[in-house]
Amino acid sequence: MLGIWQQREIFEAKAKDQLIARLKEHGAVLDDDVEAFKCDAIAYYRKDLQAKGRHPMMIRDKRRRQQEIKDTFDKISLYYFTPTVVNRIESHVPNGRRIQVYEKVFEGISESDSFGSRNKPVCNPRGIPETPFSVSKAAPGSVKSNAELIDSLALATNMEAGDTVGIRSHITFLDSMNNEGLSGGMRGSVGLVSGGRLNRDHMLSDVPNHYVRDRLMAYINGELEESKRDAARAAVFPDLTPSEVEQYSALIAKKREEDELEVTKANQPLDKESKERIRQTRAMQSIDHEIDLTPRPGLHTRNYNRLSAPKIRRSVITPNVAHAGAAQLALDIGTDIDLDCDQVRAMIKRFTCEGEWYIDEFRWALGAVSRATMISFLEMRGPEKGKRSVVYELAWEFLRTRERLGFPIEWSDVYPPCNSSDGSSEDEGSDAGDNRGTKRSGSGEDREASTTRKRARTRKTAA
Repeated sequence: MLGIWQQREIFEAKAKDQLIARLKEHGAVLDDDVEAFKCDAIAYYRKDLQAKGRHPMMIRDKRRRQQEIKDTFDKISLYYFTPTVVNRIESHVPNGRRIQVYEKVFEGISESDSFGSRNKPVCNPRGIPETPFSVSKAAPGSVKSNAELIDSLALATNMEAGDTVGIRSHITFLDSMNNEGLSGGMRGSVGLVSGGRLNRDHMLSDVPNHYVRDRLMAYINGELEESKRDAARAAVFPDLTPSEVEQYSALIAKKREEDELEVTKANQPLDKESKERIRQTRAMQSIDHEIDLTPRPGLHTRNYNRLSAPKIRRSVITPNVAHAGAAQLALDIGTDIDLDCDQVRAMIKRFTCEGEWYIDEFRWALGAVSRATMISFLEMRGPEKGKRSVVYELAWEFLRTRERLGFPIEWSDVYPPCNSSDGSSEDEGSDAGDNRGTKRSGSGEDREASTTRKRARTRKTAA
């Protein structure tokens, strides 16, 4: 059986051949140029080694040149070869096609030394569009791809090749970040991003289209010369009317100001409670609320004799009511917990992020649960992570009790930033007033019907 180094050598040899074939396919390398192109790669390799104090053998006379090129080229790792590929794309592919060719050439090619994906949850923090204009309004089949958007900008502004690739790489890098702010690693000289939130190398095609549009609008607003902005916006956003482009530009500019203000506030000292509330909000936002919520009977048992998690005595129907009604107290929901820890976390998010209850109201209703205990449970990941937490048992009891009483336990298919105890979102350090909207109302029958419809969409029928 081949060792990992032998496997890597075979993989890299195939990858280099594949890269050359793709460059030829897109006209960046001609058949007669292959030898010269390999010499460029060898020259880059030698130059880098010489800079590190090593002195590789020089290419000798013409009679032995082809064999020397082959032998030396075979020794070049993919790490040293990819800069030559990028330089070729930049110098031989015109504006209007450059990023599209870049993506097609590097698709499926990995510089990473690791094989296989790591066991980490996949997330998409940028999955929700920021503005009504972020998602293209073009007809299906006419929506510009991420690469086409950047190429349109480059062509309209006569952008330098390096700047075009740099924009592509920067957007890809930003999108590789997960919910905790951990990103992949970007190799600046080639713009490739290794690893990231998808547990594999990150490409521009992995980025949500609306996020690319937002970042390009931000670039046009803040980085581009004013004389080029109108032409750039018209080229990148042909799906929008001039009025819509103006509104889109204003919304992105406002969002950028808010982000800068948030950074400024983040650098200011906060008290312990504010820090906890921000941490709690971020923990809620990072929960995957779209996981499979199929019940799993017999998974765990609710222990009502547990001193730290006695039976809930506060109302599960109305926030901030200290005493449960007779119907709630008389209800017996049993002890069979049929949701795992990740499912309970998802249900907490679905219940509190868009509805009558805020997360701190929910926490208070559970009983003696501190914010620190709640945060600890919300930040865990894995179906078994948190099964000893009091939050796990109490949250399940709350949701099951409320459901049996005929009240909704989830509210929306689209989830905005989660609400804190005072109605504010992540910016807990601000002195903004209470911005909670009018709470939803409805009869028990309406709520029960709503619950039935929602659960039909989110839960698969138990086997």
